[in-house]
Amino acid sequence: MDIRQLRYFCRILELRSITKAAESLHVSQPSLGMHVRNLEHELRTPLVTRHSRGIEPTDAGKMLFDRATRILSDIDETKRLLQDYAGCPSGTVHLGITPCVDAKLIARLIQDCAVAMPNVTVEIVEGQNTPLIEWIQSGELDLGIVHYLDDAPGDLTCERLGEEDVVLVMSADCLTAANKTVPFSEVVRHPLAMPAMPHRLRDLVEKTARDCGLEVNLRFEMRSLAVITELVERNVSCSVLPFSAVAGKVADGKIKAFKITDPAMRISMSLIYKARRPLSKAEAAVRFAVADIIRKSRAARPPVRDRAALSLA
Repeated sequence: MDIRQLRYFCRILELRSITKAAESLHVSQPSLGMHVRNLEHELRTPLVTRHSRGIEPTDAGKMLFDRATRILSDIDETKRLLQDYAGCPSGTVHLGITPCVDAKLIARLIQDCAVAMPNVTVEIVEGQNTPLIEWIQSGELDLGIVHYLDDAPGDLTCERLGEEDVVLVMSADCLTAANKTVPFSEVVRHPLAMPAMPHRLRDLVEKTARDCGLEVNLRFEMRSLAVITELVERNVSCSVLPFSAVAGKVADGKIKAFKITDPAMRISMSLIYKARRPLSKAEAAVRFAVADIIRKSRAARPPVRDRAALSLA
């Protein structure tokens, strides 16, 4: 059994005809039939049945076709990757992000990639955790930055980018003292704008409140992070969000962020991609750039008004 035989066999079953497969492959029909007979002889089982309407696979033929398709796909992908690594990174990398990822950080990522990798285009797709995971699994996305992923599905590689505080965010005009952290019992008394269910952060806040015997003062719920932060800026409500979601607005002095205590609330940020599919040179370069820019952003946080109120690790 060799690669050529498998390609011939798969093409025959795709077209359900030796005659059509011979024309497609530019191989004589007797030669193609001989390859099938040789496979059947080697494997000691019939692989196809011939009738007036063409070719149908036997159960063994279906099994061989499924496995051969995967083998040939891996071979073609390996060849493409090796050819790709011979040159400079190029192509389009589809990167999924959750709404909680700081837009300024992603803009800086795209800018850095454009300078370092001029032949690579980074296409950003925004979505919640669940659809992002599904899009990675289906191959619609190459990489994804997600929050709250404790147990990654077995077909995904999950690289932890670190943990961050979940913070209480309030209007810059609020009268709350700037030199204090806020206990969770006080957080839930504020009128909150929160993501609509189902949402992992909302689950975390609700569960923490139940465990503490408290009730969340939910004023608004919606599926738009931009609207939530706008309500906070206008001092219509407060919110509880990952710090990365509001880092830019905190740095610009548009809102205040307070570390939550008793208990403290932290979440993880992870980079995910398919485990069995090797990354292309462009995807590997963007993967490194994502990890590097997040590491640098944590090491050198911008100066924040009311810094004492933030007190982030």
